[in-house]
Amino acid sequence: MSGAPINAGDYVAHLDIPIDMTAGLSGASFEMPMQITKKTPKVTWPTSVDLIGKGMTLEAANLRGYSAEVEGICSFVDKTTTPKDGEHYRIQFEPNDTQNYTNAYLEADQQSEDLAIQVTDKPIMVIANVANGLFTVDNYATGTQIPAKTKLTIRAIPNEDFEVESITVKGAKTSTTYSGSTVTIEMPDESILVTGSFRVKTQPGNFRVSIPDANDIRGAIISNGGEHVVAQGGSLSFTVSTLAADADKVRVTAGGRTLSRGTNGRYTLSNVQANTTVSVSLSNPTEIEVDVPRTYLNKKDYHIGSVEIESDDDEFYYGDVITLIAFPESGVSFDKWSDGNKEQIRELTLTEDVVLKAVFSGTPTGIEDIESARISTGHGFIQIKNVANADLTIVSIAGRIQTQQRISGDVQIRVPQGVYVVVLESDGNVQRTKVIVR
Repeated sequence: MSGAPINAGDYVAHLDIPIDMTAGLSGASFEMPMQITKKTPKVTWPTSVDLIGKGMTLEAANLRGYSAEVEGICSFVDKTTTPKDGEHYRIQFEPNDTQNYTNAYLEADQQSEDLAIQVTDKPIMVIANVANGLFTVDNYATGTQIPAKTKLTIRAIPNEDFEVESITVKGAKTSTTYSGSTVTIEMPDESILVTGSFRVKTQPGNFRVSIPDANDIRGAIISNGGEHVVAQGGSLSFTVSTLAADADKVRVTAGGRTLSRGTNGRYTLSNVQANTTVSVSLSNPTEIEVDVPRTYLNKKDYHIGSVEIESDDDEFYYGDVITLIAFPESGVSFDKWSDGNKEQIRELTLTEDVVLKAVFSGTPTGIEDIESARISTGHGFIQIKNVANADLTIVSIAGRIQTQQRISGDVQIRVPQGVYVVVLESDGNVQRTKVIVR
């Protein structure tokens, strides 16, 4: 189809039937909304992770041995977390093309032992993996132990069509950002991370136009966001999608002028004559209703399952990403969601009110509890107290058995970050408890 869109986003298709008197056609015009959704890229996940220094965050933990069908970077999701030695943490693949692809994720309990974090007490220098370029340190490789006060020359090397924006040296005590592509520093008496950023290079007669990224504005999804290079006098279009009730609340400005909304939330910045930053705001966005029951009973009022909703907070807006997790009881199976989807762990991008139910089948077993048992979690472990004699099974939400053993008294079991079901069995009594380990 000539002129058909190829990028993800919301569009309106126009069909014009011309007048043809000889064929008896009077002519007509039709419009139909259409949507191209983003794709989750196929990823071959990392096989190893670099050593990091004590006090460093997950930002410094470089992942190795991965590939994907599109360009991008694998990293840990919560880069600000200071990890513990030997623990696993959630990994993501971030595609460079955020307009057409979404992030892919590898949960902590799905990872091999080679992806456990390794922390050293020795002061080391780590070079971060970043998009659109690389950093080097003369005479030293990443992960090298370097004596304090050693002179280090750091170089930033951009990819083609990019330029250096900044070089940053981060330690547990201090963080310093430098301009330019080369900087010389002294190694402090602690581990450091060498990182920074690159930006799109503009040629003479071209200008840089910056648009907020897809989910920068709560209650809206922006397509074609990020940095762009536009020729002098050229134009650039993007869309801001919202609930219909919020369409008139969106305000878009650029270079001191307000841009008008076109069909289906489309905005066009025309006659570009300078580097420009586009600002998008949405006041008082409308909440989206998420109607998903948390607890499920069978006809005999026995508990057969539950659903947990993972989100940033208890309010939901257009463009928010939530995760639904279905937990069947022992002897019960999760079949599907009420809309036919069969993913037990399901991620949704909210664009309308959600009404869903989990569908479970089977008969729950061992509905009695072990009254004295107490189960709690800490950072990287599950603790069971007040058990005389019982069989313990810990199963991850992915179905992997973490441990099976006979226990007596108080025990502490170390497990990776994730969601688990703890099963205690003793003399026909069974206690099942869902826990989350951070």
